[in-house]
Amino acid sequence: METDSKPNMELSIIIPVFNSEKTLAFVIKNIRTVFIKHFEALQIICIDDGSIDGSWEAIRRLHTDFPDVLGIRLNGNVGQWTATLCGLQNASGDLLLIMDDDGQHKPSDGVRLLKAMVDGKFIACSGVRSSLKSKILDLLFIFSLNKRHNSSLIALKREVVVSKIDQKRIQTPLDIHLRWYFAPRQILHIKVHFRERLQGKSGYGICKRLFLLLKIFPSYIGLRQVLLAGLGSGIIIILSHSLLITYSCFAFWGLIFSIYITKPFLLFKLSDDLISER
Repeated sequence: METDSKPNMELSIIIPVFNSEKTLAFVIKNIRTVFIKHFEALQIICIDDGSIDGSWEAIRRLHTDFPDVLGIRLNGNVGQWTATLCGLQNASGDLLLIMDDDGQHKPSDGVRLLKAMVDGKFIACSGVRSSLKSKILDLLFIFSLNKRHNSSLIALKREVVVSKIDQKRIQTPLDIHLRWYFAPRQILHIKVHFRERLQGKSGYGICKRLFLLLKIFPSYIGLRQVLLAGLGSGIIIILSHSLLITYSCFAFWGLIFSIYITKPFLLFKLSDDLISER
């Protein structure tokens, strides 16, 4: 994808929206200003994930001003990744880009991800935060979970990716979902710099983050985690002379192994009745 010419491809940008009435117009206009310079055809899909403010009305106003901005209203708050999937299933672009609604993602970084993905012939390209905290988390994720600590800024190739997730509903972050189908070498990671949130604070407080972690925990379990759990349990059993600890270690490893075996059954159908209005 050349930056000095517009490719003959349509780009669909998917934006899950939750209570962003006051900032959404600025975010969308900023996105359009950047991407219409690089693509002949642009589609922006805003998925209202059960907002309780005037976000849906803001989306409708944007559609009136910019016909390439489309809106999907869900019946309730189903979560960021389910809302994202709904957008992916309704996208028509050759290339897909997932962005947040709070203005933290730089459109220029989105262009970088798309260019790197297309030029490098990857199936996806995910942004990785460049802060010290994120670098530490990234190392921990790589060692323990065999995945990167990605941001929600993700570029995808529609013809490759959507075929793998069509008619599915996921409760896991999309980058984890992609690892179930594609080798890590097919997914590129690029450092990105986030801006300050335009308004308010993250909707993911400590309690919600813990709940989300428990909810998606099974998705992180792979062969590496099974082996590490088995090795750690074995060492503890050898060093310990307690029958209770031995039974506990066996139970823990059995749980990890069971999650690993049943992980493919975490997927289920995306019901059309989630959508209340388009």
